[in-house]
Amino acid sequence: MAASNYHHGNLKTALLQSGLSILEDKGPSQLSLRAAARGAGVSPAAPYRHFANREALLAAIAERGFQQLETEMIAAYNKAQAHALEALQSLAHAYVNFARQQPHQFNLMFGPEVSGRGNYPALQDAADRTFSRVEDAIRRGQEEGSILQGDPEVIALTLWSALHGLASLILAEQLNRKSLGQQPFDATMAVNLVTMGLYQGFRPN
Repeated sequence: MAASNYHHGNLKTALLQSGLSILEDKGPSQLSLRAAARGAGVSPAAPYRHFANREALLAAIAERGFQQLETEMIAAYNKAQAHALEALQSLAHAYVNFARQQPHQFNLMFGPEVSGRGNYPALQDAADRTFSRVEDAIRRGQEEGSILQGDPEVIALTLWSALHGLASLILAEQLNRKSLGQQPFDATMAVNLVTMGLYQGFRPN
């Protein structure tokens, strides 16, 4: 075994950290079990103690991404003031900021590299918990009377879809050009406008 970069007993964590580093530096095409092992300073056979194949490693990295995103969304939500709009905007900024800071991991979390979350229950659970944070904010608005009554999951999905579309366009560099009024694109303003626009649509009649 090569000189180890991990403490005994933390092989899985070391492999995940190595895999994430490769993912963010070089993209998913360069991430393999062998490359992750090399980055962690262990033998090529070592990853098979924890991961059956490359996709299993990718699923675990995606799971970690959802866990991190949920943590950041919780922190943003807890800092928000009592009003539902501020809570939604805080969540929205946390979501888009995560995408901008961790673009390859974000794309992995929602992309085709992992064939199906149903094959990885821990990944599915992490994704569901993250989405539930948006539902919580919608319920908060419904309780205070600022968001129309209805299935909070459906309303949350509407907001999630818009934010994900915005984040994806930013990552694809489709919005980094001068736009309305010949002003440079401002991601912060865009998140606020998207959230505000949807919030107005969510208001009771």
